[in-house]
Amino acid sequence: MYTLTPPIDHRSPPPDPEFCLTRAYGSRTPKQKGGTLVAEGVVELQDHERWLRIDGYRPARCERCGSPVHAHEHRSRLLLGEGEGTTDIAIYRCADRESCGAVWRVLPGLLARHLWRAWSTVERAVADRADDAECVAPGLASDTGPPIPERTRARWRGRLVTSAALVVAVLSTAMDVREIAVVVKRAGYAATRGEVVALFAESSAPPLASGHVLGALAGVVHRLAPGVRLM
Repeated sequence: MYTLTPPIDHRSPPPDPEFCLTRAYGSRTPKQKGGTLVAEGVVELQDHERWLRIDGYRPARCERCGSPVHAHEHRSRLLLGEGEGTTDIAIYRCADRESCGAVWRVLPGLLARHLWRAWSTVERAVADRADDAECVAPGLASDTGPPIPERTRARWRGRLVTSAALVVAVLSTAMDVREIAVVVKRAGYAATRGEVVALFAESSAPPLASGHVLGALAGVVHRLAPGVRLM
């Protein structure tokens, strides 16, 4: 049985994150008509395209009522900095339209929710660089590839220096997973999001491939508290 004993931290508390990062979905009430599911294991674009072709994203059942689901549509999704700049996502609807009718969007683990890019692109944009005085999340992918607008980079990096208290609280619900327990115990509630990302990268076994750290952690957070965002 793990217990959370946050380390003593004499620093000033980090700023609170933007509200958009902390909005969890409501419970599965009659007003909650579906949401976004993340296929965490799909981390490469070519695998995502293949899953779309074979209908590999179809959920086994409706997450709200347990009924079968029907393929509803594919919807175009921006994917800036990658190939043609767009991809599709699969959308499913509950077969019980009269009593439920929930609609489920399924994102591959490679896509960053609401950021319109792949997580690998976001990761290299926020990675510490040799000319950076501030290191927000050490151990991430090196910054190579198509240029990222500086305002976008600054916004993403700014989110990583905000409070991770909610993220740590979410992760603490999965203390039976060794890697997550290590992150929670070492981070405590005074950590920043970047510090939690660094701890997650350090404790993951086997080690996560370059470019896959942010996406993996974001997927875990969304699975444990649907709607809550890492960035």
